Amino acid sequence: HTAATTTASPTAPVPADGARRISISEANELLAKDAAVMIDVRNQASYDLGHIKGARLIPLSEVVDHLDDLPRNKLIVTYCSCPSEHTAAIAVNNLKGKGVDNAAALVGGFPGWQSAGLPVSTGAATP
Repeated sequence: HTAATTTASPTAPVPADGARRISISEANELLAKDAAVMIDVRNQASYDLGHIKGARLIPLSEVVDHLDDLPRNKLIVTYCSCPSEHTAAIAVNNLKGKGVDNAAALVGGFPGWQSAGLPVSTGAATP
């Protein structure tokens, strides 16, 4: 059982779903350096109620349709509202299946980001 954890990053073991994770503090640091892009994989209604400031809304079912819109030179951080990042992890694995390796699911998702007191916005997505 220990062999799997040795290949993972020191910050987080790879969960059973195999999707890379990123901590809220790491994601926030990358955003500050313009080295990450936040992708909200929830639905429009959830996004409108509140989302990470600057995040783009791309619902899970549409993520692979937006491959050309996603930067290859930044980390693509997906997030949802699930405590175990379930939906965000599916998005990461879907992207990985299309050859996009620079993606990670946000640990704790939107609720975790909010509780950390980090910037959030409300209202509809800007094009």
